Amino acid sequence: MKFSNVNKFIFVFLSVSAYFSPFLPPSDPATELRLAREKLQQLDALLSAQRQENERLKRVNRELEEKAEGSELQINTISREYRSVLEGKEKQVNTLKHQNQELLEHQARAASFTPASPSSQAFSGRDNDGWDSLSKFTFFCLNFHVEQFCCHHYPESL
Repeated sequence: MKFSNVNKFIFVFLSVSAYFSPFLPPSDPATELRLAREKLQQLDALLSAQRQENERLKRVNRELEEKAEGSELQINTISREYRSVLEGKEKQVNTLKHQNQELLEHQARAASFTPASPSSQAFSGRDNDGWDSLSKFTFFCLNFHVEQFCCHHYPESL
């Protein structure tokens, strides 16, 4: 139990007076009544100080409970936001993986493509593998983004 300075003083005073009271000579009833009233006042002061300390501790406890509730609400909000961002990133990864898969399939089809004649190849404006420069660029960009995203967010998938 933590005592304030006033409480410590009263406690020490009462302890000292209780220690020396058996050694004091007997006195008249009026003196004993006065001493009893003084002791009663001291105990009332101690009780009042204890009540004030109890009220202060109740206020501090209420403030801490309010702070704890606020922190819990804040944590819940941040958790919901994080889950939302994570779901968005997972959707983005799935979309990029799907696009990458489509491009790989397109590349495989283009690699197996053989033009019927050299004139049709020149007419189509395509390279030997069937890819134009924009398709190659798109494929490499998407592949780079998928790998980069997976490395940062899903290192165990590599």
